[in-house]
Amino acid sequence: MLTDVEKMEVVTTESIYPHRYITHEPLEKIDWTLSDDTLTISGLLCNRATGELYGKQWSVWYSEEIPSSAGPWKLCGLPGLIVKAEDAEGIHCFTLYETKNEVRDINRKNNPNYQKLTRKKLMAFKKKIFGNPRYVKEPNYYVPKNADNVAETNVNGTTYYIGLNSHMLILQKSHVYQPLELK
Repeated sequence: MLTDVEKMEVVTTESIYPHRYITHEPLEKIDWTLSDDTLTISGLLCNRATGELYGKQWSVWYSEEIPSSAGPWKLCGLPGLIVKAEDAEGIHCFTLYETKNEVRDINRKNNPNYQKLTRKKLMAFKKKIFGNPRYVKEPNYYVPKNADNVAETNVNGTTYYIGLNSHMLILQKSHVYQPLELK
């Protein structure tokens, strides 16, 4: 995922074997409610804020010591870097563990092999694949059984299916799909 601040756009790439997808969407403005609560995270003094994005309520901690309105995933728009974020259900949690001051170019090449989709279509597709009850017990259920470009391998006791042409992994054992976006 790449946030293009100049274009006010989020570009997301997703790999769902055997395809790769790309979406371009406007950067969503989150209506944050600021709190007086404070907490120190990774040595940074942080303030708390709450807000809703794509149907999920988020509680975040941001630090004005790092003057950036960025944050993990698509969370942004506060007067400091978001260093911790948790959804209200306690399913998803992002936490900053370390910072580095580094200057380097971001090289993102347009790949013609990526299929362009809207965010809503990609979300519907992910729900169809990952939300299917079969996915938990058989995560490769949607891959044709006669696919000659899939190999099975075992790494440290975990079985993976490997898409040989696309360099994508499919876990043999998966878990219940918990989407970050409900809307």
